[in-house]
This record gives sequence, C-alpha cells and structure tokens, in this order.
Amino acid sequence: METRLLIGGEQVAGDGGTLDVENPATEETVAAVGLPSAEQLDAAVAAAAEAFPAWCTTWPRGCAPAPTSSHA
Repeated sequence: METRLLIGGEQVAGDGGTLDVENPATEETVAAVGLPSAEQLDAAVAAAAEAFPAWCTTWPRGCAPAPTSSHA
C-alpha cells in the first residue's frame, strides 16, 4: 500500500511522524501513514497554488479559490 505524500508531482515520505490506520471492525493496525512536516505542508500548499491556474482550465464547472496555508 502506497503511503507516501504527493507534493509537487513527487512522492515523498512524510517527515512529521506517522498516523496509524486501524480496521474499525478488529481495531488492528493495517497501515502507518506518514504525516507531513510543517515545511512539507507549506511546500504542498505552494505547489497546489502554482498548479491551480492550469488545473482550473481543465475543470468544466469552474474553480474555487486557490488554497492558502494557515500555517504560520
């Protein structure tokens, strides 16, 4: 199972720790997903904002505002 992050078109391991994913029926841990660091989160938001104008032209119903980071 792929658990890396997709930031700017590249798959990278999360540098912000992990989050265990559990099967709700058995409470068994089935995966550990990497969480982004603050820097990776900022990079992801920047990559999304950069890609937004081109992506927006492919969406048939228009676009919502570009994402922004609330991370300080």
